[in-house]
Amino acid sequence: GAVLDFETSPREDLRALARSLGDRFPRRRWPLYLPENYAVPGGTVLLNSAVSGGDLGQYLREGKQRWRQAALDLQRLRMDFPLPCPTGEGIPLTDEQLAALQTGRQIFFSRELGARYFTYRRGGETRFVLLDDGDTLHRKIALGERLGIHRGLLTLPECADILRDLTG
Repeated sequence: GAVLDFETSPREDLRALARSLGDRFPRRRWPLYLPENYAVPGGTVLLNSAVSGGDLGQYLREGKQRWRQAALDLQRLRMDFPLPCPTGEGIPLTDEQLAALQTGRQIFFSRELGARYFTYRRGGETRFVLLDDGDTLHRKIALGERLGIHRGLLTLPECADILRDLTG
């Protein structure tokens, strides 16, 4: 099988590749996983678990209703956002950066986002950090299962340190 992990804006050449694989893979009974904006018949749409706004449960429910076949793309959140953040895009944090920022801070859990978070101030600006750990990703898996999404993918080494938490 294949995972098309396109992180670019939709491009016609990549859409053509997705359509071509969507025609071939099901005949061989090979799985094909694709982002929502490249969905093709015969493929399984990846619903990204790393939301920075809105409600993860609602997003997954709507995705499951929209796409015949869906799977969770279990992306581990570790991002720093300015507040306000109209684009919804943050700055990825390394393990070391996250550890330094969260030291001594109270960390909360957002049921809507399915992730832990904390805030801090830097240079007169309020910042918002979203992070996933084994527990939050496990909760996202359980939410997906309750909604009828029984498959998911995660990447290594991004989740290597919490793999035992996820696999029980």
